[in-house]
Amino acid sequence: MNQERKIINYHETSLSQLDAGTIIRYPNPKNGENNTDYYYAVPSFLIIGAMKCGTSELAAWLLKHHHLNGLAREWHFFDEVSDIQQEWKRYVISPHFMVQDKKTHKADLKLHTFEKTTEYFDKANRGTLVPEVIQKMMPSGKFIILLRNPTDRLYSHYKMNQRAKKIRSPLTGYKNNRFGELIQDYFEKGEDSQYARDFRIGHYAEHLSHWLNYFSREQLLILFMDDFKKHPFDVMKKVQDFLGLKYFNYSSVTEKTSQDLWVLKSRATQNHYHSNAPMCSFDRQLLNVYNEPWNIRLKQMFPELVFSW
Repeated sequence: MNQERKIINYHETSLSQLDAGTIIRYPNPKNGENNTDYYYAVPSFLIIGAMKCGTSELAAWLLKHHHLNGLAREWHFFDEVSDIQQEWKRYVISPHFMVQDKKTHKADLKLHTFEKTTEYFDKANRGTLVPEVIQKMMPSGKFIILLRNPTDRLYSHYKMNQRAKKIRSPLTGYKNNRFGELIQDYFEKGEDSQYARDFRIGHYAEHLSHWLNYFSREQLLILFMDDFKKHPFDVMKKVQDFLGLKYFNYSSVTEKTSQDLWVLKSRATQNHYHSNAPMCSFDRQLLNVYNEPWNIRLKQMFPELVFSW
C-alpha cells in the first residue's frame, strides 16, 4: 500500500478529499502543551463477503498483522448510511481506525485500517448499489472477496440461522422448516420467498459485475474458502502481496487442530468452520443444477480463477 498518504485536518476535511488510506488529524479537545492530536485513517481495504465463506476467520488473521488495525465484526456502514456526505465522520473517527505511533503520538504511515461486512457484497442501500456508495469515500480502495461452492454456502447459511445466537433466538422460518422446504419455497415463490436473498447471494457473477462497474479488476482479490482452509499460509501471502504489506509469518500465531485445520492460537475453540450434518443428496442435486449457470458465468468472467464447482 502506498506510503505517500495525505494527512488532512479534521475541520478542513470534506468527503471529496477522502480516499483509501487518507489520514485525518483530529484535534485533542484537552488543553495543555503535552497533549497531542489524534490520527485516524480511512480504511485502505475492505473484506466485503460473501457471507458464510470464511470472512470472519480471514479478518481475525489479518488483525494479527503488525501494520493493520480494524475490527472483525460486521460494521454495516456503507449498506445502512443515509447521508455519507455528513456521516463519514462517525465512520472514520473510530478507535478501530486509529493510526498513531504509541511512542511519538504522531501518525504512523505504516499502519493501515480495514473492516469486514459481508452485506457489502450483494446488497443495495436505499436503492443504490453499495459499491457506488463506497466509491464516494475510497475510490482507490482494495477489496477482498471470499467465495465457496454456492450450494454449500446456502446450506451453511441455513444451519447458521437455525442455531441460537447470544443476541437473538434462531430465526423461526429456519428453525421450523427442513432445508428441502426452504428450497421448495424459493422455487415456487421466487423473489416473493422470504429466503430469496439466501439464494441470490450465490449469484457471484452478478454481484461481482456490479463491483466492476465502480472499481477495476486489479482492486478486487477473489479467494476461495477451500483454499484458505487447506493452504492458509499460501492464501495469507497472496493477501499480503495484494495489499502491499510487509510479510508476516502466520505460522508463529497459529496451531493445527485435531480436525487438521490451522487456526489462530487465541481462537482455537472459536474456529469459524462449523461442521454440519451432511446435506441430503437430492437437495444437493437440485441446488447444483440451479447454481450451474451462475458458476459458468463466473468462470467466463474470470477465466483465471480455479474452482471445481
